[in-house]
Amino acid sequence: MMVHATATTATVVKAPDATEQFLCTAANFPVTQWAHERGSRGFTVGADTTITLSGFGVPETWQPRVRMLEITVDQDGCTGAELPLFYRGIVGGTR
Repeated sequence: MMVHATATTATVVKAPDATEQFLCTAANFPVTQWAHERGSRGFTVGADTTITLSGFGVPETWQPRVRMLEITVDQDGCTGAELPLFYRGIVGGTR
């Protein structure tokens, strides 16, 4: 099955130090989408298979990046936050 990656998002699943005063949301962590010299890159993924982007041969410099914004309010609520990345794509055909 061919999968073409279209977007990467991050969601704060766990922010143990977050409070009403010291919030921590996905907005604190923008994601830079992955880059590829030929645009959208397709992968062949077998059923019930897990593989990393590195396993597909995607160089680290092309992989999505998550960063924490430098803002003027206290971000102590984000200490220890866990941010899983979710990849969205389009399935199309077989290889």
